Amino acid sequence: MSTGNDAYEFIAARAQNDGWQIKSQDDGEIIIKTCPFCQNKNDHFYINASKDGSPYHCQRCKASG
Repeated sequence: MSTGNDAYEFIAARAQNDGWQIKSQDDGEIIIKTCPFCQNKNDHFYINASKDGSPYHCQRCKASG
């Protein structure tokens, strides 16, 4: 999926190269199947490359940054 956002494209490509299962959303968010912090496998880890401040967040363990 090409969004015209270089950061988004980089993150999505890196996640795929690292073997992460991802879902892309129309709003620019990338959902990672397995959280790298708590290892939960229920699509709770979100990355938004266009967001200032905390571009990643896990809905389960609350890891963010």
